Amino acid sequence: MSKPRKALVRDGDQYMMRLPEGMRDRIKARADSAGRSMAAEIICALEQYLDKPSLLNRVERIERYLSLLKKSKKNSKKNKAK
Repeated sequence: MSKPRKALVRDGDQYMMRLPEGMRDRIKARADSAGRSMAAEIICALEQYLDKPSLLNRVERIERYLSLLKKSKKNSKKNKAK
């Protein structure tokens, strides 16, 4: 019985693109230092970028946190006044 085949990147979507001058060399250097192919390095970088919350999401989370802190501070003052 054969093992289930792991999906390979080459089985996925393809997208051709032009890189700014010098970027290919930078990607190649990072890929070499990480022991990966250039394609694997690009995919890793894209995954890291896409998994990061956007700046707007981070600001919204900070605003919610600050709001909760303010409410907590008000409740604390009310409890001390009793």
